[in-house]
Amino acid sequence: MPTPILARRTAEAGFVGVERFIGIPGTVGGGIYMNAGCHGAEFAEIVTEVTLMDPKGQGQTAVAQADLLQVSLGNIEGIVLEAKLGLGEESPRQAERPAVQAAPLAQGRHAVRSTVLRLAGCDAAI
Repeated sequence: MPTPILARRTAEAGFVGVERFIGIPGTVGGGIYMNAGCHGAEFAEIVTEVTLMDPKGQGQTAVAQADLLQVSLGNIEGIVLEAKLGLGEESPRQAERPAVQAAPLAQGRHAVRSTVLRLAGCDAAI
């Protein structure tokens, strides 16, 4: 899934955390693998779990922060198949603001939800 589409869809659904990535070209999987970022944020801040397929076709899941860092450093080879993101929720009034202006996460007023993205099949349910 292209990162700008994910950013727009999550913002429209009232979630925060990805809206800052609207200007990042490319796919979410590539952004996670490279730990892409902009507007003072990076994927490592919201990714809670990544499932990869290694060059031998075996799946592996990285959930510990140290493992996720190894993925973003390129020390673990593979293709990102699925990712879970820890996103916050905005109230409907706040969600109406433009995506880039809605970027700062408030302290303690967002309920965090985990959102699963199945990237290989391109079906992302937000």
